[in-house]
Amino acid sequence: MKNKILFGLMATGLTLTACNDWLDINDDPNHATIETVTASYLMTSVQNDVTSDRTAFSGLYNWAQYLTKSGDYSGAYVYLSGQVTSSTFNGYWANRYARLANIKAMKQKAEEAGDKALLGVAQTLEVIQFQELVDLYGDVPFSQASLGNEALNPEYEKAEDIYKALIAEIQEAEKNLDGASLKSYAAADIYFGGSAAKWLQFANSQELRMLMRISNVSLFSAVNGSERLKALEGKCLNFNADSNPGYYVGSGKMNPIYNAFGHTYQWTIANGRTGRRATYRSQYDPTEEMVKFLRDTENPLLRVYADPKERLGSDSYTNYGAFGMGSEYYIGVPYGVSSPSQRAYVSLVGFGAAGMGYDFTTGATRNQVIYPTSTVNFYFAEAALRGLIDGGDAKAKAYYEAGVKAMFNQYESPLQEPCDFAGAKEPITCSAEEAAIEYLTQTAGTYSDMVNWDLMTTEEQKMEAIAVQKWLGLYLIDPLESWSEIRRTDMPSWLHASHQFTLTELKMPARCLLPNTEAMFNKDNYDKNYKGDILNDLLFWDTKNPTRVKPGDYLNTQFVNGYEK
Repeated sequence: MKNKILFGLMATGLTLTACNDWLDINDDPNHATIETVTASYLMTSVQNDVTSDRTAFSGLYNWAQYLTKSGDYSGAYVYLSGQVTSSTFNGYWANRYARLANIKAMKQKAEEAGDKALLGVAQTLEVIQFQELVDLYGDVPFSQASLGNEALNPEYEKAEDIYKALIAEIQEAEKNLDGASLKSYAAADIYFGGSAAKWLQFANSQELRMLMRISNVSLFSAVNGSERLKALEGKCLNFNADSNPGYYVGSGKMNPIYNAFGHTYQWTIANGRTGRRATYRSQYDPTEEMVKFLRDTENPLLRVYADPKERLGSDSYTNYGAFGMGSEYYIGVPYGVSSPSQRAYVSLVGFGAAGMGYDFTTGATRNQVIYPTSTVNFYFAEAALRGLIDGGDAKAKAYYEAGVKAMFNQYESPLQEPCDFAGAKEPITCSAEEAAIEYLTQTAGTYSDMVNWDLMTTEEQKMEAIAVQKWLGLYLIDPLESWSEIRRTDMPSWLHASHQFTLTELKMPARCLLPNTEAMFNKDNYDKNYKGDILNDLLFWDTKNPTRVKPGDYLNTQFVNGYEK
């Protein structure tokens, strides 16, 4: 647990203003200014905001095909129907540019103090925010962004040019963090407790992420991508980067993922399994795409990622018995079905994943993972498999298996803990790593060659295995990263177009629309850069968007994934 700090942090960043002497007499002592706010407060505010914003991506949990519509909840699910508008994405834009204004203030204070470590932290956070903006929208304001009155109508810059500049900036951040000290920020740093060495690993991992994102396009060679990947080996995260400003059981004070997908702070034992459900736990259920893969490959994480159904049999929206699944406790909702089965007849988001266990207090106060080390291993596995780094197949296998072991280790507690839900999978009776080894070396299962590296016969099979496990490792952690990787690799190849998608083509969404706030306040630049086809206006690092099929609905249509044998 990191040091506990106050929670009076604005969700969209501080509002910073500059002072003029002749106005000082009217300064509001409760309104922070660039002169009065401390670097420590800025650091904590931005870090906490970045962490909390993961749960604001509810729609991207749909687009990453982790979650879909609940059968007990009505309303417009525009991410599933495809009927998104520019206003749908206002928050994604506004939150990041508000944070960037605070980060620029951090950079200014670091430069004025000659504090290289603080500058490296600010640069790393700035790179993350701009990369996310590009991955969401493509071309965006960059050099003129968040300058206030200095640039009220910021011009847009090409996404590819921004990425190139960000790679240069993260390399500068790495130099500033190398050998530096952040001890004076130990209490304010809710990620790494003032460890510059850990920040350096985090920055290296951010560069790794960007390099792999562009590894299929020409920019990769232009920034010496292969050499940079080789230089980053052994220097990235070998632990899960996480955040905790002092979560406790209270309204708005709990771990944000548990607060969204677990129970509200008012939960009591008397309420039991179904009482005081968190908002998203009521609105969304795990997709059958994810549940089916875990079920078919006999992955023990199934008991962690999904909870068993409360009732066997079928309701009026399903006919599980016709597909030989009448006694199956773990069944998800086919992606995007408009009228899915009622909640008692499908799996819910797993308490194990939401809270890293089944204890309410522990789940509500746990650290929030922001960058799992499993992702680092899966990136390097792909790099080795494709020859972007040395080592070939043997190294690719080693990284792949290390990634799966890291993912299992992350959930060791919920893998081992008893669960009193009827129909719950039995807990493992060994260590998480031993369970991972058993999973990775399986030979008897129908789908063993989708997991066991030695049973895979083609590079495409191995690439898919890496991509699928990376996708699983980002569940309830980073849906934007997961959706971005799906767009880049087109894997898992067996994911579907939404069952209720009403647009002309059966494809997965490829971009967000520019927000309508830009149309109102920066119209000329908005008009020059607006791209309205969310299926075919691809980002520069996304080389294609293949046609996909709709899933079945478990009533009239057999549910089939592309890997069916």
